[in-house]
Amino acid sequence: MSEIRVLVVDDSALMRRMLVDILSGEEDMQVVGTAESGEEAVEKVLELSPDVVVLDILMPGMGGMAALREIMRRRPTPVVVFSSYERPEVTLESLEMGAVDFVSKSAGGIEAVAEELLKKVRVAATAEVGRIPAGDEDFRIVVLGASTGGPRALVEVLRRLPPDLPAAFIVVQHMPRNFTAAFARRLNRISAMEVKEAEDGELLAPGVVYVAPGGRHLSVERRSGGLAVRLLNGDGSRGAKPSVDIAMESAARAAGSRVIGVVLTGMGSDGARGLRAIREAGGATIAEDPSTCTVRSMPMAAIEAGAAERVLPLRDIAREMRRLLEERR
Repeated sequence: MSEIRVLVVDDSALMRRMLVDILSGEEDMQVVGTAESGEEAVEKVLELSPDVVVLDILMPGMGGMAALREIMRRRPTPVVVFSSYERPEVTLESLEMGAVDFVSKSAGGIEAVAEELLKKVRVAATAEVGRIPAGDEDFRIVVLGASTGGPRALVEVLRRLPPDLPAAFIVVQHMPRNFTAAFARRLNRISAMEVKEAEDGELLAPGVVYVAPGGRHLSVERRSGGLAVRLLNGDGSRGAKPSVDIAMESAARAAGSRVIGVVLTGMGSDGARGLRAIREAGGATIAEDPSTCTVRSMPMAAIEAGAAERVLPLRDIAREMRRLLEERR
């Protein structure tokens, strides 16, 4: 019987050494490499063609979920998620994205964890994995968040975008219930793309702008047919409703590095956590230059948090979005 060739991915040097020791101690296993980031994990999978990847979820940079998506897209390989990140929805999402199984780092003592990991690596080595469904791979997601001064800023951005960009756009504007449908209709008149108020359960499609309804949070989730809108009642504990953070964080979980986040003018700090989540998932992030904002608090919060890779005046944001989308085709 040939050895199972394993790639170990974890940002902790101590954890990598422990995993290498556990796996290398088995006669039927060989550790062919290690990686400490999502980006390096994808590179090593392409270079080494391991039989199984043991993958941490919480890592800086691209992160484990984004790395899993890229692995399943570019070279489908059996993956066992090995992480202390125990939120059930994240575990289920990793399995839906193609991971074979999941082992918790805190599932007991070291011997129990090692036994479970070895068993699941052996099972994973026999698994047949295929590419993730291609229905949503040919377009990106752009999430734009704004508050005070947002309607004018969004008109300025959307009117500069052509209708054929490979992206679905989500607009989260802090606005009361019963106003967002009318706002969507106004944007539809100035945009070359279709603009509509988002509906619960609808699948995202390229070339369409979805405006989050006032009074509800908009979340992006993976469905069998692609990526879909989910509207949540929720409470106001995250501040505004709809929340920019909730929309961006969910998009980052669902689409990883294929997300572009943009925070425009507004009061408060909504969007800073969302941009951080997108950046950690490997996506691109933009904040409006405070000098062109009606109210600068939202982009300033994102900039000060280190979540904005690019800081641009309003007039340049649409051009940068186009460049990013063309670059990532």
